[in-house]
Amino acid sequence: MFNRAGEYLPEATLRTLIDELWIRASKTDTAYKADRWLKAIQEIAKQLRDAPLFEKARLVHVRPTDVPWFDIARVYLACGDPQTALIKLQLIPDDTGSFRSHERQLLLLVNSLHE
Repeated sequence: MFNRAGEYLPEATLRTLIDELWIRASKTDTAYKADRWLKAIQEIAKQLRDAPLFEKARLVHVRPTDVPWFDIARVYLACGDPQTALIKLQLIPDDTGSFRSHERQLLLLVNSLHE
């Protein structure tokens, strides 16, 4: 339902919807239940090209391992902010044994092309 909300609703309505989703997420009794509302916020944030909002919602109830930072860096890059994407990528350890080290290198390459 939220995947295409930006195609049908004006930004002001989407921002109001996000406020309501934050309230719903905060009223749940477990992180698991809140996750559905947080994912909706993340999806709308991507449509609004609001990377800081995406980051805020993505980091709720998670330990910031490499996976959230990849997601966050991707959104900053998609929103046209390669400098911040690079900062987020640099938070990921440069561990060649990591299963995502290849993806990290690709994102760093794409980021360098945007500079």
